[in-house]
Amino acid sequence: MRALGGDGAAAARACQVFGIGPAALDVVLDGRQVRRRLREGTTVTALLALATERGVDLRR
Repeated sequence: MRALGGDGAAAARACQVFGIGPAALDVVLDGRQVRRRLREGTTVTALLALATERGVDLRR
């Protein structure tokens, strides 16, 4: 949760619900790590959509 920034509790819960594990936080999508995108406010569902478009499975 610390990796997701100050109020990462909601993002951490959403990651758990959607099956996104800690290893996925290091995945780079379009030049930025998933953890950074979450800190910047990108929703988990938006990240899953982007990953799907790029052929990347974040649910590992």
